[in-house]
Amino acid sequence: FLGKQSLALLSLYLVLLVAFGWAIIQEIYKEQKEEAEEQKKLVFELIHELRNPLASLRGFLQLIFNQKKVEFPPVYFTTVFSEIDRMSHLLEDFTWFEDSLGPERFRWVDLDSMLGEIVILEKGRATAKGVILAEDLKGIGQVFGNPDHLRQLWMNLIRNAIEASEPETEVKVSGRRERNMVY
Repeated sequence: FLGKQSLALLSLYLVLLVAFGWAIIQEIYKEQKEEAEEQKKLVFELIHELRNPLASLRGFLQLIFNQKKVEFPPVYFTTVFSEIDRMSHLLEDFTWFEDSLGPERFRWVDLDSMLGEIVILEKGRATAKGVILAEDLKGIGQVFGNPDHLRQLWMNLIRNAIEASEPETEVKVSGRRERNMVY
C-alpha cells in the first residue's frame, strides 16, 4: 500500500510533529511558571507590607494599654489585640499555604512523636490557664502528609481546646489506629 520511502517520511513527519508539539508545550509551561512566580513575589511583597503596619499598630496600642492612662475598658484593647493577631496569623497562614503546596513537601510523619512534642510545648499554656493537659499517644503510628501543616493543625486544635476550657478541667490528647484509619 505505502512504499518504504513513504512510510519512512510519514514516520519522520510524525516524530517531528511530536517533537515540535512537545517544545511548544514546554515553552507554554515555562511561561506560565514564570508568571506564577511573579505573582507569588507580588503576593509576598504585599503581605510583608501589610505585616509592618500591623506590628506597629499592635506595639503602639500595647504601649498605650500598659500606661493605664486611657479611659477605655480593657476589653476594647484585648479585642483590638486579638483582631490584629488574627490578621497577622491569616497573612502568615497564606504565605505558609502558598509555600508548601507542592507534593515534594509530603512525607511520612510519626504522629506519636509529633503530638508528644506539641503536648510538651503546650503544657505551659495549659498550666497558666489552670487546665490539665493529658495525653494517650501510644501506637498511632505514621501518616503521609505535610509535616508543617500537620504540626500547625494539631497545635491550633490543642491551643483552641485549652483556651475554650475552664480552669481545673482536663484536655486529653489521644489517638488510635484502626486498620488504615487514625482517630
